Amino acid sequence: GLEVRRVLTYSLTLLLPYAPTSGFRPLASGLWLLASGFRLPASACKFQGLQHAAKASRNNNPPFLSMSNVPSDLRYAKSHEWVKLSSDNTARIGITDYAQSSLGDITYVQLPREGAVLKAGEPFGVVESVKAASDIYAPVACTVLEINSALNSAPETVNKDPYVNGWMIKVKVAKPAEVAALLDPTAYQATLG
Repeated sequence: GLEVRRVLTYSLTLLLPYAPTSGFRPLASGLWLLASGFRLPASACKFQGLQHAAKASRNNNPPFLSMSNVPSDLRYAKSHEWVKLSSDNTARIGITDYAQSSLGDITYVQLPREGAVLKAGEPFGVVESVKAASDIYAPVACTVLEINSALNSAPETVNKDPYVNGWMIKVKVAKPAEVAALLDPTAYQATLG
């Protein structure tokens, strides 16, 4: 929305004077105009991508301004963990795209042992990156059934694919209603500004 446009406009305003005169500068100028609210008619755009961007800009929903990926089939905690519940009340838990991008290059993931019983809001692991180390919290009360042991040798998977191959633990959810009480994708996206 408006806040994303402000951030992009500010970023491009800082970068534009240092951009080369060919290549990036015309593109940055066009993005700056779109981000600042300028409405470019689709017929004036030379490339299909810019036509799409102009159409999206008219709808106030530019696709390239999305700050993070928020899949619609998950539930989210305010602490940036996601939960994907299955019909048998098992779930996979990981950190969101926003969380991994905020951390930067992930270098180590510490996960609990299988069989650990976790309370909602309790730390269950740590993610270390080149920028910081951060606790990971259980979004719901659960018992750990499986850990993603592939993250031991390839923690960067969380950066590359946080929602599919970058999951952290598979759990048995104690109270499925707790999952339903988590943030839906729209509410979670709103917390990101």
